Amino acid sequence: MKRKLIFAAAILFAVSMKAFGQEYNCFSIIAGRLATADGSVLFAHNEDDSVHEMMNVYNVPSDPVAGTAAYKWVEFPGLKAADCFMNEYGVCVCSDNCGSREDCEPGEWLYEIRTVVARQAHSAREAVDIIGRAVEEHGYKDAGRSYMVADQSEGWIVSLVKGHHWVAMRVPDDKALVIPNYHVIDRVDLSDKDNFAGSADLVEYAAARGWYDPAKDGEFSFRKAYGKPSTYTSAHNIDRHRDVLAALTDGTYKYDVETFEPMITLAHKLTVKDLTAALSIHGQDDGSGKHMGNVCVDKTVVSLVFQLRKDMPREVGCLMWMCPGRPCAEAYLPVYLGVSEFPSDFARFDNAAEAMEKHFSYYGHFRERHPVSFYWYQADRWEALSEDYAGRIADRQKARDAVQAKIYAAQAPLEKKLMKMSPEKAAKKMSAHLAKCADMVR
Repeated sequence: MKRKLIFAAAILFAVSMKAFGQEYNCFSIIAGRLATADGSVLFAHNEDDSVHEMMNVYNVPSDPVAGTAAYKWVEFPGLKAADCFMNEYGVCVCSDNCGSREDCEPGEWLYEIRTVVARQAHSAREAVDIIGRAVEEHGYKDAGRSYMVADQSEGWIVSLVKGHHWVAMRVPDDKALVIPNYHVIDRVDLSDKDNFAGSADLVEYAAARGWYDPAKDGEFSFRKAYGKPSTYTSAHNIDRHRDVLAALTDGTYKYDVETFEPMITLAHKLTVKDLTAALSIHGQDDGSGKHMGNVCVDKTVVSLVFQLRKDMPREVGCLMWMCPGRPCAEAYLPVYLGVSEFPSDFARFDNAAEAMEKHFSYYGHFRERHPVSFYWYQADRWEALSEDYAGRIADRQKARDAVQAKIYAAQAPLEKKLMKMSPEKAAKKMSAHLAKCADMVR
């Protein structure tokens, strides 16, 4: 009897953790350039994965022979849907898990989607086209996912389901988009090529599968037709979406999971600080011993805010604010597109080529294999913090905020100097500044 109870408890734990994984697999926000205080496109993302990961950051050089772009690569070894990128054209890409109904169509590509964007896209719009062609030609391997792409001019969400069906929607310049772990694209107008793109048979295929009935359902909704129904009843998913919508609209947004509009009008123009605050929303112990909700969670392995400004050279104007670990406890570091060198402990290998070669073949046992890593500072602090989150988080945030204030205060004077320097000197200055900021948070 005792053995049966233990077995049943193990099954229940496995099921609950599987559900937890589906509900907390990343979170994103995109704000158009007329919706931000400095006229930038802002793209914020929390990457949620296993807590036993190791973050690495590389400069990947361009390849003139292959015709590929240079890019910044935030890598998590062994994972197919976690890495984040910003290329030399200021095109950024990350993704959120979004389940779908699709259970029939086969697909081949998963990891390749984001890497082909990093290597080939000259703009966010071109990234949309690249993803669409890849899905139609190769098929998508995962059950469902939304890729967010942005540049200095605009942001897009590209939603894929297993197989060959996809849809994309542009974020209006004066609005923002919040993406939890369910599909948010609703009404689709593929004739409006400035704002939508997608599979030509999107509606017909959904009707053929019985997911959409024009007579009963009325106007076609992508999320209702293709989205996995259980993702819309997840309390955790609903809570994190609702809380961020409320934060960005000063509490005026009336959330309803059945009728929410994907694009929202903001109560005020957003700043980087607004988005880091939203990504840092962290719930208390729910009784299970874990601090699960809402946006920043136990599984958050990196938090990013891309500040993409059009009125500056890309090397300075495209800035990735990077928080290794959980943003409720750690500061964001300034990673400019022009940074030519990362601190030596930011990566497990000396060069990106070796990391690419071993991404899927040499991973796990990270501490034993790579004992020196900037990432372990955050991991160790989180382990200590988790022992008494409620009792320790206030002091930790006070220390974090003091460091963050110094980093933010240095941005404007630094950029004023960078604008007067040669590209070579500016690159060295940015790299030295990043190293100094990293020392401050170690």
